Amino acid sequence: MARLNPYVKVLGARIYRPVKPLLDPLFSRVKPVHILILLLVVGLGGSFWPVVDGRLNLAPSAQEKAAWWPGSKETEEWVSRPDRLRAEILKWEKVLQDRPYDQGVLLQLAVLNWQVYEEQKALEYFARAKYLDPNNAEVRRLGESIFLF
Repeated sequence: MARLNPYVKVLGARIYRPVKPLLDPLFSRVKPVHILILLLVVGLGGSFWPVVDGRLNLAPSAQEKAAWWPGSKETEEWVSRPDRLRAEILKWEKVLQDRPYDQGVLLQLAVLNWQVYEEQKALEYFARAKYLDPNNAEVRRLGESIFLF
C-alpha cells in the first residue's frame, strides 16, 4: 500500500488539476449537510418512482412490462413463455406415453414442470428418472442443481 500511495497522489493531482477552477468555488459553498439532504431527496424520490394507479409497484407483471414496450419481440415472448412451456409439456407427455421408461424424456418433463412452478409433478418425473438409473451423471447433476438432492 505504501508503494501505491505516490501513484495515487500523482493520478489524483492530474485528474483534479484541470477541474480545480470549477470545483474549488463549489466546494467552498457546499456543506456536507447539503450533500446529505440531496442524497435523502434523491433516495426518497427514487423509491416512489414505480407508482401505478396510485400504488407503489415494486414487482410489475409481465403484462405491465409489455405495456411499457409495445410491439417488442422480447416482451411478447416473455408474456407467452408459460403457455409455450405448457404446450411443450403436453408434447413430451405424449412422447412419454409411447416410451414410458425413457430417462431423457422423464428428465425433460421434470425440468419443464419445474420451470412452470409445478414442483410436485417435477419431483415425480425426477424420481422416476432417478429410479431407472440412479448413477447416471445427468440425473445426479440435475438433482444437485435443481432439486438439491
